[in-house]
Amino acid sequence: MKSLCIFILLLLSLSAFIQSPVKTDLKSAEFNANCSTAFGLLDMSPAVINSFGSYKEVKVDWFWKDNKIQDNIAVEFAPFWYLFYNKMNYSTFEKLPYLLKKVSDITFSLGNKRISTNYNFGLALNINLYKQADPICDTNLIEMTKVKRTDEEKAVMRLIMKKEMKLDFIDDPIQKLKLKEEISALEDKLDIITEKQQVANKKIIADYKKKNWNKIFVNIGVGNVFHYHLSPAYNLTPLNNTVVVWLHHGYPLGELALISILTRFYFTQLICNGVNVRFGESDVKNAFIEVLSYNNFVDRTLTHYDLNIGGVTPVKDFKISLGFKFVFDHEMQLKELVPTYNFNLGF
Repeated sequence: MKSLCIFILLLLSLSAFIQSPVKTDLKSAEFNANCSTAFGLLDMSPAVINSFGSYKEVKVDWFWKDNKIQDNIAVEFAPFWYLFYNKMNYSTFEKLPYLLKKVSDITFSLGNKRISTNYNFGLALNINLYKQADPICDTNLIEMTKVKRTDEEKAVMRLIMKKEMKLDFIDDPIQKLKLKEEISALEDKLDIITEKQQVANKKIIADYKKKNWNKIFVNIGVGNVFHYHLSPAYNLTPLNNTVVVWLHHGYPLGELALISILTRFYFTQLICNGVNVRFGESDVKNAFIEVLSYNNFVDRTLTHYDLNIGGVTPVKDFKISLGFKFVFDHEMQLKELVPTYNFNLGF
């Protein structure tokens, strides 16, 4: 657990120094990342089947209790983006072959789940095969949010340059001070013009996210859940290991709903099939209901059903996921009711 925390801190430190390619407002146009894939494997997220998340930053999920972060924590990031694409400008990225673009979308996540002195440690690699809406490849969005100098802005910038050049030839301190005040006033005017464009871009991006949050996507992935016992003296005892592969895809239902389908194979002879329907107005403000069935695919027997109901909502810089998990046995008898929640923060 200590090594996991150190690793997360290193990632967060790294993200402070790594900049997104060509600073534009497009960074905020990326669809909010969902709960980490590793958390989904560990059964720690309110929804097992998430909507599509498109992002190029580090994100962290955690549980908060008794005024401290619990041992249940996960981190997810796009390693190939950081290594090979981060310094690339948008025009160059847009010209890359399809397969090279897809490499940039590969995300890696790891997470930890504590149950008393037993732990589950999850690793997951998620690969996006197709996404109908991608802000960093949408040429119309790039054009609309591109910094464009208006005639008024150009005139103000030229006037500032002339006055700054004139400063070098003035010796009178009173005239020099007056000229500096004029330059300062022009710079304030330039800031106002820039702020107006930023406000306009935020409106364009908000409209884009609202219009495209429920578009078609197809993901595949592979993961591993490692179960172990950790003694108070930090002695680790392996218990068992589970490999998982999955197919995850979603489709719009009108403008305000998304249906997502998941098929997940566990190498312990278990298969999970599920459907999730989300209703809402954006990727960070919606409600969901999902049904999952777990079957042994060797003897074709049903093990149990899950019914999950909940939603997500933004609170300042966080996204909070809340829900209730109803677990039924193969005879549809309710065996467990669990309230679930987590906090999601991107960097």
